[in-house]
Amino acid sequence: MADYDVVVVGAGNAAMAAAISAREQGAGRVAILEKAPRELRGGNTHYSGGLQRFAYPRAEDLLPLVPNVDEQVPGFLAGVEPYPQKRFAQLPVDRMSCLQTLEAYNAAVTPGVFDPTVRDGLATQGLALPKSNWAQRLDTPPFTAWPVTGGITFTFGGVRVNDRAQVQSTSWTSIAGLYACGEMLGGLFHGNYPGGTGLMSGAVFGRIAGANAARA
Repeated sequence: MADYDVVVVGAGNAAMAAAISAREQGAGRVAILEKAPRELRGGNTHYSGGLQRFAYPRAEDLLPLVPNVDEQVPGFLAGVEPYPQKRFAQLPVDRMSCLQTLEAYNAAVTPGVFDPTVRDGLATQGLALPKSNWAQRLDTPPFTAWPVTGGITFTFGGVRVNDRAQVQSTSWTSIAGLYACGEMLGGLFHGNYPGGTGLMSGAVFGRIAGANAARA
């Protein structure tokens, strides 16, 4: 790789920001190394679509932004009102298991006052996967159902860097020529993080890392 001024490992949001920043700061040749197949390239941004997350009270509120959402994600707006059994036939899932899971959840919700501004302790009891706060029974229509899946946004751990995005050694000195950004970066978040800050961190530290790598 001696023919390149800057080598960027990965091709997500932070990496691409670093590569662009390096070129803007005068790096003649910048190489981006990406192991993922073409259809999966883009790091975490590939799965988020590069979007920041916002909460909406109803699925229908997304229609001005994504008018054809039900075509892109079949069943996204599948209504299940009134609850329970006769409308579960609309859902592309194991309907009996879905109904049993919902009934078990409703039975497990403990009494209390719902308060979304604090950890209100409104929890479930007796479930294999308990809900610790903000548990509310799903028993009052209207109901809306849509498919969801789990995912890992990013870890809170990573390598330590200074304000120039230079990676620090175990002796707290900068490692020459090595910079980090994106999900490789540690020390930014502790316990939780505000929505959208992962993408913002990648863009900010990507540009810092790329610019300083080009100047090195």
